[in-house]
Amino acid sequence: MKIYPIIVCFNPDVSNLNLLCKTLTNNHSAVIIVDNTENSYIAEYVAFPACTLIPLGENTGIAHAQNIGIKQAIKGGADVIVFFDQDSKIENDFLPLLLAPLKVGEPKVVAPVFFDDPEGYEFPAMRLNKYGLLVKTYKRDRNIPYDVDVIISSGTAATAVTFNIAGFMDEDFFIDFVDTEWCLRCRNKNIPIQVCTYCRYEALGRCGINKSWGYARVCS
Repeated sequence: MKIYPIIVCFNPDVSNLNLLCKTLTNNHSAVIIVDNTENSYIAEYVAFPACTLIPLGENTGIAHAQNIGIKQAIKGGADVIVFFDQDSKIENDFLPLLLAPLKVGEPKVVAPVFFDDPEGYEFPAMRLNKYGLLVKTYKRDRNIPYDVDVIISSGTAATAVTFNIAGFMDEDFFIDFVDTEWCLRCRNKNIPIQVCTYCRYEALGRCGINKSWGYARVCS
């Protein structure tokens, strides 16, 4: 299985970015960093051979940056694509646990249980009720993967074939609702989305600071 993590950056803390890259490359994955920073400085600090840096020279939005990473990954022969933020915090066994339900060539999306680390807040996944409204759902006492309709993109993995069926991110959205719209498109194509309850994902403050991010706004 060829794994391509995509990290979208904007003025990142390079110490945490280096730690994330080290953890991912230790798991035999080919990391793609797409940098939205106007004057990119990452190349001076990130020096892992398995990392590809794509500096955009301006903030083009998360959808555009993710699409650039997706195209690069598919070009490289990716079987699975995983999305991360610059402040993502994962354990060494995160990728094996997250990717366990995926099969190469079968469309599917999986996500971890997502926490805002400083606030200790669990972000819910979402289900569509019979009226077409999004309803929050949490891990609670679940101990096996469960079906959802909308998840936050950060920490999420999808088989490469998923993008052939559902398409790429909609660049008409700059930041807000990018992941929400894409997930709804996946569900419209009957692509399963599951939360892996045994897999924990933390962000170092992003959710507490930026509640306007697309998925967070839906949940708040």
